[in-house]
Amino acid sequence: MLKSRGLSFIIIALISVAVLFVGNSMLDSGGGFADIPDGVYEGSSDAGMNTGLKVAVTFAGGSITNVEVIEHGETEGISDPAIEGVPAAIVASNSTTVDVVSGATLTSNAIIEAVNNAIAVASGNAPAVEYADGTYEGSSDKGMSPGLKVSVTVEGGKIVSVEVIEHDETPGISDPAIEGVPSAIVESNSTTVDVVSGATFTSEAIMEAVQNALSGDSGSEESEEEEEEPEEEEEVEEPEIEFIVDGTYEGISDAGMSAGLKVAVTVEGGKIVSVEVLEHGETEGISDPAIEGIPAAIVEANSTVVDVVSGATYTSDAIMEATRLALLDAPTEIPQVEYIDGTYEGTSDAGMYPGLKVSVTVEGGVITSVEVVEHGETDGISDPAIEGVPSAIVEANSPAVDAVSGATYTSDAIKEAVELALEGAQ
Repeated sequence: MLKSRGLSFIIIALISVAVLFVGNSMLDSGGGFADIPDGVYEGSSDAGMNTGLKVAVTFAGGSITNVEVIEHGETEGISDPAIEGVPAAIVASNSTTVDVVSGATLTSNAIIEAVNNAIAVASGNAPAVEYADGTYEGSSDKGMSPGLKVSVTVEGGKIVSVEVIEHDETPGISDPAIEGVPSAIVESNSTTVDVVSGATFTSEAIMEAVQNALSGDSGSEESEEEEEEPEEEEEVEEPEIEFIVDGTYEGISDAGMSAGLKVAVTVEGGKIVSVEVLEHGETEGISDPAIEGIPAAIVEANSTVVDVVSGATYTSDAIMEATRLALLDAPTEIPQVEYIDGTYEGTSDAGMYPGLKVSVTVEGGVITSVEVVEHGETDGISDPAIEGVPSAIVEANSPAVDAVSGATYTSDAIKEAVELALEGAQ
């Protein structure tokens, strides 16, 4: 009798192991998500360097469409490649059976475990993220211009309306995002949706504004705190491609998943005609879309600032940086222009605020004076540009001069205003 009972325990244990194995296989197979309702599910893990790593996993049409690490206490720098790469790999393979990132194994394992825990919640048909009913407002400065504001309405725990109520985005370019992203957020009941191609900044601003609206303690109540003046974001220095001498130039960037990505950039007639990635140590498969797509996008835009490839952000940034560095080191040839003597005025809206006006004086065919006569730029932040850019234009006898670091918008506005003023002097 004891022997029979012992044998029964062994059989039960074996069956239990088999069930667990099959269950885990379903989670990792990439084919067990068909019954999971569309929505966003959260999972957490304590398997990282620190406890409490949390992810949000989005399911749509029976597939994992997005994985985002929303909370973690991992070591910055060391954990970044895993936080960027592992979610992308899970989405690409529609499975949690993915490679860990070398040098960030614990973080990688924590992300995988957290996603598996989210899948476990989703498989039990737990409800997607629910919000408190009400109407909320939120804003974001992530767009092409700061201050994009949305109104979000929640009914029955779900987002039923998203409306962009204020923005200064570029008409035409931003329209597809302003129309499409709000409806996508409502459809998925999630603040994480696909960006609209060609309008990435606007798309991200709408998503962040909705996130900010839903994370607030109250609805449409405005903060009593005094609003701070918007600060200029530091922008990358763009090469003046139209003045670069024809030739092929090489640049290297360490901004990718691995250091040493090298490109060759060919310029002809003031335009980028070819970008080729010569060397890289990026992860095969994950990086391929960026290595193929970013060079073509740079050539098409004739600019080193283009949209990153989703799931390959580091590689995208590395290609853009390597291209930029190659062109910044390339020789330039700025044609000298002789202007008609006189005093001219020009106005630009390219600054932090519209209406920057300059007065330009030409004597003996050259620019002898540039003065900013009107502006609404932020005192202190804009001062170096307002003092330095005019003198640089006079010295170069051209508005094609470097922007002042930390005051890029103001610099660009001064240069554009001078260009417009000099249209009447040629």
